[in-house]
Amino acid sequence: MSTSIDNISSNVSYSLQIAPSELNIYFGIFLWVIGNIGCIGNMMVFSSRKFRNQAYAIYLFWGAVADFHYFNFVLITRVLQNGFRIPLMTRYLVLCKLREFSTIWGNVVGFSFFAFAIIDRLLSAQRQNSKFEMNRNFVDYITKEFILFKSIDNGVIGLL
Repeated sequence: MSTSIDNISSNVSYSLQIAPSELNIYFGIFLWVIGNIGCIGNMMVFSSRKFRNQAYAIYLFWGAVADFHYFNFVLITRVLQNGFRIPLMTRYLVLCKLREFSTIWGNVVGFSFFAFAIIDRLLSAQRQNSKFEMNRNFVDYITKEFILFKSIDNGVIGLL
């Protein structure tokens, strides 16, 4: 009688040990496929003729490009390492550093472009055109400075 209980507990124990890697494989691949479909769709929509000259569409397009990079580099390396148990980060130091940089860069840049699109829409909703042009120049200046400082902060320190 005790052998069947031991056998059941060892099967449950094995199932609990293998569950994280199986979830990494199946859920990670599902997120990768759905994320790529969404990013490619966003890039197609926001690069169309109708949206090409709108500032918010340019921000959203580049946000989709950053997310596409994130899905195809950071998520795939996670699925390969945690799901399929391929030791990428311990074998290749350069890949490890690039993944660390891309993890931070992808989140910051994707969110920043989304926030810039929101700011653009808020500023374009103003009724007075002269205020809008003055605010647009200010937002362009702040945008450039933000990207410069975040790139230096995350890029140089992240790669060291």
